[in-house]
Amino acid sequence: MSDAPPPDTPANPPEGAAATATSEGLPLVIHTQYVKDLSFENPNAPAVLASMSEPPKIEIALDVGARRFHERLFELSLKARLQAKAGENLAFILELEYGALASVEASVEETAIEELLVVDGARMVFPFLRRVISDCTRDGGFPPVLVNPVDFKQLHERRKQQAAEATAEA
Repeated sequence: MSDAPPPDTPANPPEGAAATATSEGLPLVIHTQYVKDLSFENPNAPAVLASMSEPPKIEIALDVGARRFHERLFELSLKARLQAKAGENLAFILELEYGALASVEASVEETAIEELLVVDGARMVFPFLRRVISDCTRDGGFPPVLVNPVDFKQLHERRKQQAAEATAEA
């Protein structure tokens, strides 16, 4: 996470920005969510759609990141890449970067911010990423893809372990 705020960045979210609170009382507020980048490729349409006898086999990769936007304001980013095949044919490729602007209360220690964002923040934003994926695949002519819930805590722990192993090897 970069500590340098971009020029002319407000210390707080824009006036009138919607805030969501959680029932869990987390020291994290999601101010807005947005599709940052979306690509859907349906390269073999309509042939693949006409010849499908069963839903395509789908590979999914998910990544979560966060960067400091300004002081206690952060951008949370969930990236998803789906590649589907119907038999041997490429059915579709979907790439989505879904973002959220979130603030973290001053009571949160600096060392705990990243985990709060990539675990709890990601868990709060994930259903909206899931909806975009479902709508996009349905609009592409395929059955809607419903991505299973993700254990972001386990994903974060696995990443920390892989980073530690890479550091130890270097």
